[in-house]
Amino acid sequence: MDKTDAEDSDLDYISDECSEFDEIEAADIEINFIDEKNYPDCNIVEQNEPHFNSKEKNHVPVETLLIDAFKLFISPQIIDIVVKYTNQRGNRNFRMMEKRAKHQVWQNVDATEIYATIGILILAGSFKESKLALRFLWHKDPSFSRQIYTAVMSRNRFTDIFTALRFDDALTRSERLLVSRLAPISEVSEIFQQNSRAFGTVGDKLIGEYSCRRATRRWPLVIFQNYIDIGAHNALVVWKASRPHVKTCRRGLLQDLGMVLVRPQIAKRARIIEGVRRKGYQQHVLRAIEAT
Repeated sequence: MDKTDAEDSDLDYISDECSEFDEIEAADIEINFIDEKNYPDCNIVEQNEPHFNSKEKNHVPVETLLIDAFKLFISPQIIDIVVKYTNQRGNRNFRMMEKRAKHQVWQNVDATEIYATIGILILAGSFKESKLALRFLWHKDPSFSRQIYTAVMSRNRFTDIFTALRFDDALTRSERLLVSRLAPISEVSEIFQQNSRAFGTVGDKLIGEYSCRRATRRWPLVIFQNYIDIGAHNALVVWKASRPHVKTCRRGLLQDLGMVLVRPQIAKRARIIEGVRRKGYQQHVLRAIEAT
């Protein structure tokens, strides 16, 4: 067993008890490998077979490979669009909701918080908890819920972000709807489809078991959650292609991907708590952050 195998053997996604469904096969999708010249910061590049970027060969952490693979599909360009228009909608929501205390204002999201929101959705899907009411996911008693959700953000904050998620400019939407009925998500859709054509596609039959999709009446959000599912599973297979000798489980690797996406937000929240010397923070929040 080489050094890489030894490191992999302790990870959550490694299992000798994978079901036939859960085991990831590189043949699950047709992969178009990444050109190192055009994607110098990506750690999975085109060669005779997928492997680590030549600049970091055999020294790239697993979490780096996972996030790199995911960002091939849910790219920073998509996240920038979501950040921009979610803040536009969030500010509008807070102005319109009279039940909000007068001193409360919308706290602008950034890329870290949007990735963390996506990470929560992926984690809930991997635990098959996407259909549970949020009050059960954010239960104060750790005996009744997973502490990871509380560690990332409060239930109210997740609700505010999920409610505000938008993918286009509301001020110009009516004009664009005259051209396309998909106007509310057309820009994101175009980028995602380009990414999928460039790097690979996966069938829906492979994503249903651990889908991240939460119930919503907003069809653009339904589509975006579907993109998250497809992007996540594509990322797993791209990652698998870089380590074809490692037996991996879909559910465990989805959980690892979700954790990679939420950790920067947990670290940011921990710094805020430390900065105010923990004053005003409820004990269940502190316990959840410390547990991660």
